[in-house]
Amino acid sequence: MPEEKLRVPEIRTLTDLMNQTRIQELDIQSKDWSLKLRKQIPQSEISHGDFYETTDEVNQSKGEQQISLILSPSIGIFLPCHPSDKENIVKVGEIVSVNQVIGFLKVGPIFLPVTSPFNGQVKEIYVGYGDLVGFEDKLVAINQ
Repeated sequence: MPEEKLRVPEIRTLTDLMNQTRIQELDIQSKDWSLKLRKQIPQSEISHGDFYETTDEVNQSKGEQQISLILSPSIGIFLPCHPSDKENIVKVGEIVSVNQVIGFLKVGPIFLPVTSPFNGQVKEIYVGYGDLVGFEDKLVAINQ
C-alpha cells in the first residue's frame, strides 16, 4: 500500500486556509508521519470565546430589532437536544437568556454545550439534528 505524503503545495494551501480563518493550530497525524502547524498571533488580536456576531443595526430608525447570530465554536455535529432527550432545547419564537444552552456540538466522544451570548427571541435555526458544522458556521439567529 503506498504511503500517504503531503507535498509542499498542499502544505501551502493549508497555511493559506489557516491565514483566512481564525484557526490557530493544526495537527495532522498519519501512520508514519505527523505535521503540526501553529500560527503566531499577537496576544492583542486573540479573541476569547466570541463565537457570535451582531449584524449592523438593522433599520433602527424604523424601530426594528437587532438580529444577532450565534456561530459554531468548533467543527462538529450539531445536536439541538442532549442525546438522552428527544425534544429540542430551543424552538423558533422562544425566548433565550445569556448563557442558556441552545444545543450541543458532538466533537468525537465529547458533547460541547453551545450557549447563547444574548438575551432575545429565537428568530431562525439554521441547522438540524446531526448536521455537520464548520468553525463559525451560523447556528441560530436571535432578535435582541
